Amino acid sequence: MRFVNPKSRERYVAAHAALRILIEAYFGLASYRQAFSTTPLGKPQLAGYPDIQCSLSYSGDHALLGVAPGAEIGLDIEQIRTITDAEDLASVYFTEREKSFLQANSPDSPAFHRDFLRIWTRKEACLKAVGQGLNGFNTIECAPGEMTTPVRIGQSQVHAGAIAMRNYAASWARATPLISF
Repeated sequence: MRFVNPKSRERYVAAHAALRILIEAYFGLASYRQAFSTTPLGKPQLAGYPDIQCSLSYSGDHALLGVAPGAEIGLDIEQIRTITDAEDLASVYFTEREKSFLQANSPDSPAFHRDFLRIWTRKEACLKAVGQGLNGFNTIECAPGEMTTPVRIGQSQVHAGAIAMRNYAASWARATPLISF
């Protein structure tokens, strides 16, 4: 009920219901038995089932849902649109290589905003996978391509990629612990 906009409320309810149905279908855990909590850093988790990982993101009329057994995952989706402060955000949160990639297009062009959102969703998916929120957003590099080189975040190695969707920038990430010998 905290949503003022009825459309936002409906999207929230539908996305969360779909996530519960997905968890029930893949893991056999009845939706009425599912309870969610958050980690100390605020990452949502299925309470009492640490081996079931899930991620949810929504933008516009679309939601992106994922579940995985025993793997930390993150998803992010953004409807491609003009971001009024994209240049300012990129100057603070993007690496030099990412900023250079963006500068190939005019800041007024649709391509600039599309590429900005592709980089943004990739970075956010990576950080969601490790449960960091936006902490470290400017320290990881995720240029927009079909695949990226694995990124090290804390004690995890994160693999990320793009999800092809018309009019949306969408990304997935999977984190695995670094093994030390």
